[in-house]
Amino acid sequence: MPLPPAAVTAGLAAYLDGLAAAHAVATKRIGGVVRDVRLAGLPIRLAIAGEALAELILPAFEHLPDAPPGRLEGEFLLWDEAAAGVPLPVPPWTEPADAPGVQFSLPAGAEDFRRAHSPESDTFVFQNLRSGRAVLAARDARRLPFYQRASPLLLPIHRWAAARGLRAVHAGCVAVGEGAALIAGPSGSGKSTTSLLCALDGLDYLSDDYCLVRPGAAPEAFCLYHNAKLDRDHLRRFPALADLAVPPPADRPDKPILFLHRHHPDRIRLAAPLRLVLLPQVTDQAETTAVRIGASDAFPRLATSSIGQLPQDDRRLFFELAALAHRLPCYRVELGTRLETVAPVVRRLLEAAG
Repeated sequence: MPLPPAAVTAGLAAYLDGLAAAHAVATKRIGGVVRDVRLAGLPIRLAIAGEALAELILPAFEHLPDAPPGRLEGEFLLWDEAAAGVPLPVPPWTEPADAPGVQFSLPAGAEDFRRAHSPESDTFVFQNLRSGRAVLAARDARRLPFYQRASPLLLPIHRWAAARGLRAVHAGCVAVGEGAALIAGPSGSGKSTTSLLCALDGLDYLSDDYCLVRPGAAPEAFCLYHNAKLDRDHLRRFPALADLAVPPPADRPDKPILFLHRHHPDRIRLAAPLRLVLLPQVTDQAETTAVRIGASDAFPRLATSSIGQLPQDDRRLFFELAALAHRLPCYRVELGTRLETVAPVVRRLLEAAG
């Protein structure tokens, strides 16, 4: 017989409290780092137990300003099970099989809660969307994939943001003056190249891969991770940056990561109104050109990767991105082989858009 909704809510809330207590024990055993920062203008706390885990997580958030004392909108508690010797408390449910196509429905009373388990990284996340508290337990921080240095906590932040009217979008973003351009498209389309070339040319930089967007009549973009990733071969085309990137292990296919805020703090832009949607496309022509396209052409490339890469709890993102493509001018940016021609085209489009 199913539990009453109130009992489900109480049980899940008690489990989250148990996870927070386990985090406190881990912190007491091995020490921890706490940072209160503002993300998209909202105060959140990052509380990490375990030196290896903190070294992996915190660099991606170094650029965010400190939050003043007061009420938090989010709290992310993390611990390293191996380092602390504190295991994950047994959940009050039967874990579903982690296999493609396996789904399970939340019972009544569990609507505010989400769980996630990544077999690849052996991490477990449980969070309350309403309160903003999320707990992440890593079985062994030393075994976490290298790429998580670039976008740590992406899934819980995505869900936390959605509960607060924000959307995590798979796109780069750069700004000139009072306007920003969302640079969208699938992996390999030139998002990172375009975004990084613009930053090196003096444009403000919000992202190369993921940013937060507040949709609506006056859409706005927010910086989430102020870094860039380029594959090893492509990074050689940026000799001034090649030695600044953090390389992955030699036996891993991951892209080197450049923490841009460490080397170009003047390029940090935390928020900007959106004025354009740009869809880069790699070509073999020498010069970079831009072609105005309609929303029906822009929307599939804008939406597909964002919707496909992150689990969606509702259908609103689909309609919000469709509205964004109809509201903003959209351009296909045909990237020339002369890389120095890319940023001036983006700058001219942004300046013309006001």
